Amino acid sequence: MSGLGPVLQSLREGAARGTGQATLLHGAVAVFHVDFKAQRVSCLGAGPPEERRLGQHLAAMAREVRLSESVDPNVNERVRDRRSQALSSLLWDAALDAGPEHRIAEIDADTVVRLRRWPGFHLLAHRHDHFRLCSLMLRRPSSARECVDMLGIDMEQTQAFAHAAYVAGCAELRPAEASSAHAAKVGWRHGGSRLADWWRSVREAQRAAS
Repeated sequence: MSGLGPVLQSLREGAARGTGQATLLHGAVAVFHVDFKAQRVSCLGAGPPEERRLGQHLAAMAREVRLSESVDPNVNERVRDRRSQALSSLLWDAALDAGPEHRIAEIDADTVVRLRRWPGFHLLAHRHDHFRLCSLMLRRPSSARECVDMLGIDMEQTQAFAHAAYVAGCAELRPAEASSAHAAKVGWRHGGSRLADWWRSVREAQRAAS
């Protein structure tokens, strides 16, 4: 399969399945080895990008990226001493950088996002606004429009975050329920102090984990 969207979908399914291996190629050149059981990604070939940039490198390949289930029989020997990265990091960073045309799920201003769990702190990468989005979406399912209204975060940034959380398996998406979403937003406009309390607890958790 080829194209960033289909590749991200296949990687998401493989991560959830937890079995098998795959090779990611840029055109005809093998770039990454993916071990779904170990939940790790290793660079193939010379001159790999720095570790934190693997996801961005995948997103940059866009239409030329391909996924193959064919794996070099000697791949484990080849990657034994190479730097590897958690598959969740690759998924998160690639999905975050993917343009709207490459997203695997439609996320408009009214799509409701429910976080199933906290993304790892390594995924949030000290992005202040992403911690704020987590604190809100974990407490109550929220649409991008609500996040913009309540947190003052850019719409595109909020949608990109929702896509990254979905691809990494941290979030569920559902179409908006206009009446209930409106009622929830009205209630929260009168409860801003609660959001501040939750955000304070998030920062405390971040400090404790560092």
